[in-house]
Amino acid sequence: MREQEQDRFEEKFMMIENFLNELVDMRRQIAELKASEANYQKTIADLQDRAYRYKTIVENIPQRIFLKDKNSVYIFCNENYARDLKIRPDEIVGKTDHDFFPREIAEKYISEDRRIMGKSRAEEIDENYRLSGMELIVHMIRTPLRDEKGDILGILGLFWDITKQKRHEEEWKKYRGRLEEFLNKSLGELETIVGQLQHKISLYKRIEKEFQQSKEGCGPS
Repeated sequence: MREQEQDRFEEKFMMIENFLNELVDMRRQIAELKASEANYQKTIADLQDRAYRYKTIVENIPQRIFLKDKNSVYIFCNENYARDLKIRPDEIVGKTDHDFFPREIAEKYISEDRRIMGKSRAEEIDENYRLSGMELIVHMIRTPLRDEKGDILGILGLFWDITKQKRHEEEWKKYRGRLEEFLNKSLGELETIVGQLQHKISLYKRIEKEFQQSKEGCGPS
């Protein structure tokens, strides 16, 4: 009888020991999960903070920014570009240039995207940009976007208005052209005047020389 009681006691003890071991293991797993959750939440918080800082920078620079995939479908744009298109930034996702521009202009933009992605290098160009019925001149930078393997994922565009700068340059060119024309005309007139003066000086010297010779010829014999 005692042996049976001893066996039952040892069996219960083993059950309790196993239960305690499982409880300790469960507590360890819970602690690890809590630590992982804390790390996860910290990572999320860091990413959100970084995203907020990047978004703040992107939304506060004066340039227009857009991002397209390799099929020239919009993925993202900042507030400045969205305002030009009279939409909210999130409304551009899934759209193409055909949704915002006349067919000829849209095809031109898409063709430029393909050409630059094909060249696999950034390109800068001044081009016309129509905004609310106004014709502007913008400086456009397009650059291919690549993944970690170097494969092209799409294209990033950034541009800003340089209409006033271009107009000033055109005005300066016109002013410089008029100035050069005036200087050339003045130089020609000056050369004519100098030529006339040289002729008069030469004539005066000849007359003076003849006068001196006549004086010498009229002297006492």
